[in-house]
Amino acid sequence: MIDHLQEQKVSYFSHWCKAIKISAALFIHAFLPNILSDYASRHICDGTDVRAYEYSKDENGNYII
Repeated sequence: MIDHLQEQKVSYFSHWCKAIKISAALFIHAFLPNILSDYASRHICDGTDVRAYEYSKDENGNYII
């Protein structure tokens, strides 16, 4: 757990706050798809447009980039 925080150079509390905000946005988006449609992507990917990637599935049916 601590390795992840050190790699991201964030404290436990700031990581928790960011995760809670993104989780709340995704929860709202699940019920109202037109609301906060790219909020999580913008905050997680740091400006990388994930829609620019082609997605395919691995042998277990999970999406991979």
